[in-house]
Amino acid sequence: MFTASDVAAVACITALLIGVFLYKKIKLKNLLGILVNMAMTTATIMMFIVRANIFSWRLSFERIPQMIAGWMTTLTDHSFVFMLLVLSYRNGAGWHFSFNYSCVNLYPIDCQLPN
Repeated sequence: MFTASDVAAVACITALLIGVFLYKKIKLKNLLGILVNMAMTTATIMMFIVRANIFSWRLSFERIPQMIAGWMTTLTDHSFVFMLLVLSYRNGAGWHFSFNYSCVNLYPIDCQLPN
């Protein structure tokens, strides 16, 4: 079996070979610029993820997920209303953050909510 990273690497190499030899759109002299652009894009995405992890660690260190979960459980005793509160909280966070940022930062809070 192959992992997602293995398949992604094979797909990149296949796309490069098709672009160079079949379509002849990628010239070997332009390959360095393409690789630099790819590295810059990857570095930018990784910086977002690093910042999200640092922010998530800070939230957990300050016990903010536990405070938010405790506050949300005191708002209502009805399970349907509680679920609406949780969904509106997740929806509101989704408007302001990207998907990856939301997943990394809201996971500790979601773990603290009662089942």
